[in-house]
Amino acid sequence: MKTIKAIKSAYLYPRHIKSTGALFGTSKAVENEITRFVSSDEGEVVVEFGMGLGNITKEILNRMSTNSKLLAFELNSKFCDHVRDEIDDPRLKIINDSAENARKYLDVQVVNVVSSLPLTLMGETDVLFSSIVKLMSEGSYFSQVLLRKNGIEKFQHYFGEHHHVRVGIMPKYHIYHCIKETPTINS
Repeated sequence: MKTIKAIKSAYLYPRHIKSTGALFGTSKAVENEITRFVSSDEGEVVVEFGMGLGNITKEILNRMSTNSKLLAFELNSKFCDHVRDEIDDPRLKIINDSAENARKYLDVQVVNVVSSLPLTLMGETDVLFSSIVKLMSEGSYFSQVLLRKNGIEKFQHYFGEHHHVRVGIMPKYHIYHCIKETPTINS
């Protein structure tokens, strides 16, 4: 069964590189690091952007409480179908839509946003980041994985506190953990 999944992954990721930004799925080390701050508190809402084939999705579900909810956004309908076949969990809601439209699907603020969106391929991201910050509750985490160490200016602009972790050697992943803070108002 693992061989079939590996073949499917090896086929799907490269075919959709413009939307995934990846040639293959993430490693267990990346999955553990990017989900490090996922809340295990009861009744929380977590959002995932760029679900892909569900590697990170599974780790998010492992860390969440039994009555929390995960909304996983993915533009690629084939990836959505794959994850629906692979993961049977009532806490997971798969949404075949852009991360920019997330507010249409949420009526509460979220405690964690986990993203593997290919930000370096996306160009302008101000609308996306403005939307993400509005979704998040105070003190919540936004965690992003990138294959290149860039984008720190964007994280500094939208989030108060942030830190960077490198995972792996080849390829080297860069994971940013950012915390939403209340903007300081000068009096």
